[in-house]
Amino acid sequence: MIHAIVMAGGKGTRFWPLSRAVRAKQFLRIVGDQTLLEQTISRAKNVVDQVWIVGNACHAPFFDEVDPLLTPDHILYEPEGRNTAPCIGWAAAEILKQDPNGVMVVLPSDHCISDPQEFQRLIQVAIELVKSENCLVTLGIKPTFPHTGFGYIETKGIENEVGQVVRFREKPNYDTAVRFIKSGHFYWNAGIFVWKARTIFDLIKTYIPEDADAYDQILSLGNDVSDYVQLASLFGTLQKISIDFSVMEQAVAVTRIIPADIGWDDIGSWSALENHWPKDESGNASRADVVAVNSRNNVVYSQKKLVALIDVDDLVVVETDDAILVLPKRSDQKIRELYERLPQGYQ
Repeated sequence: MIHAIVMAGGKGTRFWPLSRAVRAKQFLRIVGDQTLLEQTISRAKNVVDQVWIVGNACHAPFFDEVDPLLTPDHILYEPEGRNTAPCIGWAAAEILKQDPNGVMVVLPSDHCISDPQEFQRLIQVAIELVKSENCLVTLGIKPTFPHTGFGYIETKGIENEVGQVVRFREKPNYDTAVRFIKSGHFYWNAGIFVWKARTIFDLIKTYIPEDADAYDQILSLGNDVSDYVQLASLFGTLQKISIDFSVMEQAVAVTRIIPADIGWDDIGSWSALENHWPKDESGNASRADVVAVNSRNNVVYSQKKLVALIDVDDLVVVETDDAILVLPKRSDQKIRELYERLPQGYQ
């Protein structure tokens, strides 16, 4: 069967004060009427047989509400956050217990895709490729500008919608990103992957050999409370490492890329929402009642209050019941730094 694995354990700190530890970014309705998690599940359901969620136990009420078709044993609560390699390795183990030949479609829970039909078509192309070649497949997003906040994937070229991956590249500086785009051989890494559960499980053990025994023990566990206690103990020993760094960068020889023009955006900051929210004649993007005088290109969110702007440009202004955030758009990545300084009751 085809299994979608939705990774939903993120904290979403970059969307403070709207996102909090108990209500992370993937549970927000910041683009459209559904939460980002609901949109992710809706896109996947037409091309997979089973949907799994890997997340944090503190978010259990949101997972229970998100989709009545999700069965409780398909919601995997990580004992602790240890990055994407342990997340995917554990999910692969759980699939292997039920479906030794299962194919995994790995999806972040907090991305926006404006062309779900094309996304579904390309996922189906990837599934068929995995079945025929037993390779790893990633969707690559054609870059539209020299973004320094995304990882990149280098290819040898594309033929019949598929290319061979040369290497994965970390987030570049601006000049390097410009060079990547000019070459025509680089794509943004969206973190969307398709592979067989057995293939990725074995590769994780191969490239993280010190964790191989722990993964094998996890594979042997059942679903009783005592098994979860043992899982928690084993999970805590796994390396905190991403699937990109631990496996994908090492396994390029068996990795294929499918370029995807699907209207993708990871919506990684408040300023990114200016591409998704209505704008006035001065370029102010908002989900709020706004009165603006000589003010341009601001991003404004308010739940209840009118927001008045005078002689200000390129700001982010966010109002919630208990907090107000104001900053230049260029500084929105510093919200993570701010989050670490907040009193506990505001996190």
